[in-house]
Amino acid sequence: MNKTSFKFFAPIALALVITTGCGSSQTSPSPDTVSLTKLNEVGELYRVYSITYKKPPKSKAEVTKVENAVPSGLTPINTGDIVIFWGAELSGLDEEPGSTTSDKILAYEKQVPASGGKVMTLDRRIRTMTAEEFAAAPKAGTLEPAKTESKKQ
Repeated sequence: MNKTSFKFFAPIALALVITTGCGSSQTSPSPDTVSLTKLNEVGELYRVYSITYKKPPKSKAEVTKVENAVPSGLTPINTGDIVIFWGAELSGLDEEPGSTTSDKILAYEKQVPASGGKVMTLDRRIRTMTAEEFAAAPKAGTLEPAKTESKKQ
């Protein structure tokens, strides 16, 4: 490479190194990946409770008994990101979801009734539904009643 070529290509090479950086860069997981992870962890928490107590959980208070087995499974329930239909028996308790099939919804992202999103069925498979599909789909159990604080006068 002659001096003229070097003078021309050196700034370009330097610019590429600066803009691309060195080493690996970490990227944030996509919202889709986060939703899948949350639903999978909630499904696993529900499954562990069902295996341990030989019955499905009927409330958030019940699944806290097995929280240590799947600590990250309770977080999306506590934050309200994932909503569960409690008391429904899973269609299968195998480690891998989908060994048996069910179209009944067990859990869903909080925005699903209004704008659609990810849902988990009783077979612990996850799929995307529109708000209209969700409204028409069979639900697996019952929603836990919201706790309301009594008004002090």
